[in-house]
Amino acid sequence: MTNDTEVIKLLRFPLAILVVLIHSYSVVEGYHISQINYFDLAGRDYYSLFCISFSHVLAQVAVPLFFFISGYLFFLNFKQWSWAKWKEKLKRRTKTLLIPYITWITIAVLEKLFTYFAAYIIKGKPISRIGEWFQNVGGFGGIYWNDKSHMDLCTNIFGWESYMTYPLLIPMWFLRDLMVVVLLSPVIYFLLKKIPQISLLLIGCLWVLGAGTKLPGLSFSSLFMFGLGGVFSLYSKSFVVFFKPINRWFLIAVFSMLFVLSVVFDGRSTHIGQLCLHFWILFAIPLFIRISNYILENKKSYANKIAALADTSFFIYAFHGRHISYVFHLLWVLFGIKTIGSSISEGYIDAHPLVGIISYILTPIITVVLCIVIFKILKRILPPKIMMLLNGK
Repeated sequence: MTNDTEVIKLLRFPLAILVVLIHSYSVVEGYHISQINYFDLAGRDYYSLFCISFSHVLAQVAVPLFFFISGYLFFLNFKQWSWAKWKEKLKRRTKTLLIPYITWITIAVLEKLFTYFAAYIIKGKPISRIGEWFQNVGGFGGIYWNDKSHMDLCTNIFGWESYMTYPLLIPMWFLRDLMVVVLLSPVIYFLLKKIPQISLLLIGCLWVLGAGTKLPGLSFSSLFMFGLGGVFSLYSKSFVVFFKPINRWFLIAVFSMLFVLSVVFDGRSTHIGQLCLHFWILFAIPLFIRISNYILENKKSYANKIAALADTSFFIYAFHGRHISYVFHLLWVLFGIKTIGSSISEGYIDAHPLVGIISYILTPIITVVLCIVIFKILKRILPPKIMMLLNGK
C-alpha cells in the first residue's frame, strides 16, 4: 500500500500544471456566462464553456489541495505541542517559503524597473513614472504583501464583502497566505486538539459559503484546508486510507454533477457558481487522491515519470505568472486571432471557436515545457545555494 507522502509527491507536478491552467483562459470581449442560450450555442459559447470547464472549475482544486498538503506536512510528527519543534519548523519554512517569496517578488520588481528604464531610453518616457508606479502599488508593503492596484472586492451569496489581495507577483498570494497560517499554527493546533470537529465545521462552512476577510493574507480557504490536512497528521491518520472506503461510483457521480453545475454557473465568477465550486472541491480532493493512489499502486512506471518532475513544480508555479501572457500573445499572432485589448474579439471567436480552443490548449503546454527547460538549464549552471533562493530547496 502506498503512503501519503508518495501520493503528495505524485500530485505536486499535476497540481502545478493546474495552476498554470488557471491563468491560461483569455475571456471573450463583453462575454458573461448568463448570455449563453443552451438551445442555440454560438462559437463564443463553445469556446467559453470549454475554457471555463478547465480554468474556472477543474484547475480550482489546485490551491486548496496545496493548502491541504501543506497542513499535513507541517503537523507531521507533531503529536504533542513543543515550542522548540515549532521554531524548528518555522526555520525550515523560512528557507522553503519566505526566501523564495522575497526572491521572486524582487525579480518581478527588477523586471518592472527594467521596462521603465527601457521606455525612458528608447521612447523618452519620463523616469518619474517609476515613482508614480511605486506610489500606486502602495510602496514596499504593496510590492511584497498587498498591491493596492490589484485589490478585488468580493461578495458571497449573502452579500458579505471581502477582499482578494495579491503581492506584486500575483501567484505569490498563495505563499503569502500559507506563511500566515504557518504563523497561526499554534492557534490552529489548539483548535484541532481541543475542538477539531467544531472548528473545522465552522471554518469549513464559512469557506463553502464564500465568506472572506478584509485582512490581506488571511482567508478561510487557507485556514480550512491547512487545518483539514493538519488533522490527519495530528491524529496519525492516513488520508489515503481515510478516503479509500468511499464508494468510487458515488464519488464520481457527485463529482460529475457538481462539476457540471460549477461550469454552468462559471465557478467563482458567480455567487451560485462559487457555492457549487466549493462543494465540488470537497469531492474533488478525495477523488484526486484516490486516482493518484491508483496510479502509484497499478501504474508504477507512469507514477515514476510524473514524480520525477515534482522538483520542477515550485519553479513552474513561481515562473509562469510573469511570462504566460507572452505565450498566448504569440499564439494570437501566429493564429491570426483578433483581439480587443487583452480579450478575444467576440466576432472572431464566433466564427473560429476551434482556433481559440487550440490556442487555449497550447498555452499551458508551451508554458510548462518552457518552465521545465529553463529550470533544467538553471539547475545546471547555477550554484545550489542560488537555486535554493529560487526553488526553496
